[in-house]
Amino acid sequence: MNITDGLSRQAALQPWAVAVLLDSRIVHYITLERMVWQAASWLRRQGVERGQVVGLTLANPLTHLVVALALARFGALQVTLAPAEPATARRRMAALAGVSLVVADAEDAGEAGLPVLRPEAGWLAGDGPVAHGLRHEGGAEPWIICQSSGTTGEPKLFRMSHEEASARNRRRELAVLVPGPNEVFFSPVTLDFPSWKLFVVGCLGQGGCLVLDRQANAGEAARLLDARRVSHLFAPPPWIAALLRSYPGQGPRFPALRVLGLTAGASDEPLRKAILERLSKNLFVAYGTNDAGGISIAGPAVVAEHPGTIGTVVEGLRWQVVDEEDRPVPPGVTGRLRVAGPGVVQDYLDAGLTALHVKDGWFYPGDAVSADPEGRLRFHGRVDDMMILDGINIYPAEIEEVLLAHPAVAEAAAFPLRVFSGRDVPMAAVVLRHAAEEAGLLAWARERLGVRVPQRIFVLDALPKSSVGKVLRRELAARLRRNADA
Repeated sequence: MNITDGLSRQAALQPWAVAVLLDSRIVHYITLERMVWQAASWLRRQGVERGQVVGLTLANPLTHLVVALALARFGALQVTLAPAEPATARRRMAALAGVSLVVADAEDAGEAGLPVLRPEAGWLAGDGPVAHGLRHEGGAEPWIICQSSGTTGEPKLFRMSHEEASARNRRRELAVLVPGPNEVFFSPVTLDFPSWKLFVVGCLGQGGCLVLDRQANAGEAARLLDARRVSHLFAPPPWIAALLRSYPGQGPRFPALRVLGLTAGASDEPLRKAILERLSKNLFVAYGTNDAGGISIAGPAVVAEHPGTIGTVVEGLRWQVVDEEDRPVPPGVTGRLRVAGPGVVQDYLDAGLTALHVKDGWFYPGDAVSADPEGRLRFHGRVDDMMILDGINIYPAEIEEVLLAHPAVAEAAAFPLRVFSGRDVPMAAVVLRHAAEEAGLLAWARERLGVRVPQRIFVLDALPKSSVGKVLRRELAARLRRNADA
């Protein structure tokens, strides 16, 4: 099987159903199928071979989608060299992934002297030659090189096969997260992220409609969700928080949403409550990693009845919560999560990373979790972020949950500062909704945390974050240490 077979199937079953909406353009399934064949034929005429690693630096989302599907269809590999990244980062990624050619619509896409193909006007002309025999069987062969960021910021690269991608999407389908016919999917996350590209492939395979519009702000996003009649929305917490800020009223603001998918993280319980009260009752909290795909899901009833949970592990995966000696821990005890199953990474391009994260068939994402007796997981943060103060294990999530419950706190991040004695001293930084003094915040935290209270709480205008909204704790700690030393 080839991951693009689902598109071909839907083009035959419902040729005039809408596959893609982008600005004023409507692309039907039969048209998208034709575009993918045209692109595959064009790429082959330009000399792109099966098994060749091709970099994608494509700002236009429809062009990106078509090229990605075309490469997968005839058996070339792809890796994203995101146009938003600096040229130095793209060059490094190209070298690590073994890229020999770049397909780009950006002016500065030349990566260390690599040849660049630029789609031109008419490259998908309807009367151009199409070689339908180009289809590659796929199966166990890789179609994409995925990137997952490590705690140091260095990319972890691994190949994903057609079979592994299909296994990941089947787990999403079982969790009723993938839109089907007459349903409309939108995410603010771009196709530059392999996990979302895979979700898009799954959506097309089930006959859903993709909204590829780009929005500049939360107000535009709300209008887009209304105008496109979006039924399935998936977004990271910072994006949803901005959407909430743009809508001061009570809800549900988007009653037509069948699925509002929130990517799980620590300390997001206040956000969940606000979503349920003001945006939609159909909140699904999904936890996963780029390396493993979707791991657990909490549906609306579970989210409402079990605050803080990230749900139960999806069907098709094995899982355990273990201690540092890989011994399973009892329910309620925090330990390291490990998972195994189809579509879960087993080999990184860097063998050293494989040895670090994969053991006896188990993948260790590096996350600290606990499970209740019914198997519902709770996320406590990264194992590497755990602080040890006088023998007491302290997870950032413990501190952040308490601070976020304070009415003046909009955002919070906890982190350690290591002092000369080797002790991890817990610290925290907050972004405020309205004025509050550090002394008052510390008193609030001390009453609820006891010995786990942070030594200082810094008030900032903003927290440093990655491109997907994750707080960069190490950068935060380094910045505050520099300020303290100045």
